[in-house]
Amino acid sequence: MNTWIRNVCGAVILITLGLCLWHPSAAAASDFIADHSLIYEIDGSGQTTVRDTVTITNMQGSYYPRQFTITVSSETISNVTAYDEKESLTPVIVSRNGKTTITVPVKIHPVGLGKKTSFSLRYMDGSIAKKIGKIWEVKIPSPGSDEAIGQYTVRLSVSPEIGKLAYSSPKSENETMLLWSICSIPAGGISLAFGSSQLFTARLNYHLENPSAQPAYGDIVLPPDTSYQDVTVTS
Repeated sequence: MNTWIRNVCGAVILITLGLCLWHPSAAAASDFIADHSLIYEIDGSGQTTVRDTVTITNMQGSYYPRQFTITVSSETISNVTAYDEKESLTPVIVSRNGKTTITVPVKIHPVGLGKKTSFSLRYMDGSIAKKIGKIWEVKIPSPGSDEAIGQYTVRLSVSPEIGKLAYSSPKSENETMLLWSICSIPAGGISLAFGSSQLFTARLNYHLENPSAQPAYGDIVLPPDTSYQDVTVTS
């Protein structure tokens, strides 16, 4: 779970969120609308750079956010940076109990209904892509569901070293790039696999019985070669 902490007109308001998103508790969800444009970039080693461009729209005339806090369910977060259109911002990072909390100050405070403020957050996450055998498995978290979420898009860019896309659930909304919007991302997030083949080792045990006192021969069944698999047998 994530937490936004906002200082609104001198009063500290805590809002509990899903990943980067709003689940209001102490303040009304209608105070702000947050749009997110996320880009996940996976390099040849599986390290993932996450770029989140956040645009906050005031839905009330007298409120504005002072800081933005996100909690990521990973302690493999590094190289955290943030900036707005005027300057670099100094995030505060705290890691404990398998989670990392990133708090970004919001220094541009436009007041008025419909006014917007934006900033960009960048960090590296070693938990998004994992190599299992010869296949890379990628898991991108779901944004959740909340009335304070505006537009939400996810774009994935993968190094050719990772391999070709084997499957994607759900499928990308775009034929030329890996792209999803909030309406197509299920609660379980986006799951993908990259690679052309996988190796498995299996040990087969057969129970053989000869009811006679004489030597005998019997048949055993071995996994066959198919159009999807090649089987090598050693003994």
